[in-house]
Amino acid sequence: MRSSLLAACLIGTAVACLPPVAEAVPIGVSYLTASIRGLEPAINNAGEIVYLADDSLGFTWLQSSRRGALTDLSLNIRFPDINDLGEVVYSDALDGRPGLSAISTERGFLARGNLLSINDLGEMAGGTFPVVPGPERLVRYGTDASIVEVLPVTGIQSTGLSNSGELTYVTRDPVSGVSNLYSSTRGQLTFFTSGRGVGSHAANNLGQYVYTAFESGGLGLFDQDGTRLWDGYVNGIADLNDFGDVVFNLPYTYKCETSHDTCIAFSVVLMTSRPDFYASDGFQTYSTPVVLPPGPTSVPEPGTLTLLSVGLAGMVAHRSRRRRDGRSEWR
Repeated sequence: MRSSLLAACLIGTAVACLPPVAEAVPIGVSYLTASIRGLEPAINNAGEIVYLADDSLGFTWLQSSRRGALTDLSLNIRFPDINDLGEVVYSDALDGRPGLSAISTERGFLARGNLLSINDLGEMAGGTFPVVPGPERLVRYGTDASIVEVLPVTGIQSTGLSNSGELTYVTRDPVSGVSNLYSSTRGQLTFFTSGRGVGSHAANNLGQYVYTAFESGGLGLFDQDGTRLWDGYVNGIADLNDFGDVVFNLPYTYKCETSHDTCIAFSVVLMTSRPDFYASDGFQTYSTPVVLPPGPTSVPEPGTLTLLSVGLAGMVAHRSRRRRDGRSEWR
């Protein structure tokens, strides 16, 4: 089933992925901004963006630029990633389970885990505690969410997993406190020796990557050549697809709803060399990053998506019983 879905590369209902990119393309040069208030954006090759939306009470939920709300309200959702099938993985705290759990919008609870990344095969990477008590480790999960590899890496700050199986990650040196980016196939990719080093990163299937690095004024956003992608500072998380499209956060201030104080929120900004592709998504093109006031966002009603997911789970369970081998490919 997964192989046929990968070949069709469908997202949501009928939005097909673009043809695969054969070689590296330049990082985008146009800045697109929509009235989107959100944190920690991720993007796939079809141009769908997922991010953490929030309300005035501090609740968050997972939102898609094309499908709307994907989860119920939560206080702990973090670090979403999306593949070209439209499957989104993220971390959240679940009742009765210690720590953060790795959750899929398609498969539900997967494993204990945090700082997740997912490829088009459904394989994942992230940080977890394979032995409790014990230190957090960098792990690779198989398509059934079982741990297939535990790497002797701690101090994990971000992960990436390509379709070819290359695992990229940012880890902090416990002695110097400096963080750098590494690859399971290419070795060390950044070489900071002082300061705090790399904050987080994103890598695509072509071997390109972007990363944030700590500077005196905040976090700068850089490409793999060390070129700064723009002159300002960003919030911590960015993502990159195979077409060189980069999504990241810019902060903006507004008057708090419950007081006269000034509050800070974050807007989703897209950097691309193909702005016309995103015209129908409500993005506007600028020569420099611009923050627009956020438009209205539909807050999911608690329990609505839960009921839907229960119904889908029943369909999947019924379907799995019809498989000859008695196993569901989604597990």
